[in-house]
Amino acid sequence: MINTEDHPPAHVHCIKAGAAVLIEIETLKVRKNYGMRTHEIRNAVQLVEANQALLRLEWRKVFPQ
Repeated sequence: MINTEDHPPAHVHCIKAGAAVLIEIETLKVRKNYGMRTHEIRNAVQLVEANQALLRLEWRKVFPQ
């Protein structure tokens, strides 16, 4: 999820069963973890990496520069 009231750097919020992790789109760095397990974080990072181009595009739609 990209929060439309968020701020740079470009990142997504990955949510699963009440847990969440914030991952930077460009660097794939985990910024914050709110209760996600290690293997779930790894899966989330892989999803962000696999969809990096689309996520960049969507971030720019919400936050044009």
